[in-house]
Parts: sequence; structure tokens; C-alpha cells
Amino acid sequence: MAKAGVSSFKIEGRMKSIHYLATIVKTYRQAIDAYLADAEGFRVKPQWLDEITKVSHREYTTGFLLGDGGKTATVEPGQSSYTRRTSFVGLVLNNEEGQITVEQRTTSRQGKYWRF
Repeated sequence: MAKAGVSSFKIEGRMKSIHYLATIVKTYRQAIDAYLADAEGFRVKPQWLDEITKVSHREYTTGFLLGDGGKTATVEPGQSSYTRRTSFVGLVLNNEEGQITVEQRTTSRQGKYWRF
């Protein structure tokens, strides 16, 4: 996109969580900074893709960017099919001596477990 002259991106965030926006903005910022530091050697890092797929999202597509007429889209236009691999349960406030303190940001119930 930078080679095409794009100088800004609009990230859709209406009706999205703070967690979604923070994750997407942070990941895009890292990718843009890496490109600006070394445009010729730039490669998409797998951890960037891993981060953006952790937040609830519609399936990602190249749309019409690659000239395939939008064939990479897996959902018909106008449909809403969200993917959600993980849940945001809380913030780690500290991690000392093998014990962590988490500020809970979701409800929990008996039988439900969290994997860290």
C-alpha cells in the first residue's frame, strides 16, 4: 500500500472493543514501522497475523487488491460471520515469583477455566 502512495489507514473501530482497537492499532504500527525501516527487506511477521486473528473479526480477505475480483472473500457481501478464537478475560497486573495477579474483565462460572 505504501508503494502505491497510501499515506494513512482508516481502521474500522465503530462498535468494537478497546481490546480490539488496541490490538489492531499496535500490530499495524509495528508493521508500518518495520516497512519504513527496511522497505526492500520487509516481510509480514507471523506473530502479526497471530495477534490480529486473536480478536473477534470477520474473515480477512485481500478484497479487490490483487485483481482477483474479490474471490478471496469467504463470506458473501452483506453477511456477518465473525471469527473468535480467544476471549479477553482480564489484565495481568503483576507477575512476581511465579504468581500473577489478574484484573478480571469478564464473568466466570463454575466449570469454566482460563488457559494462560
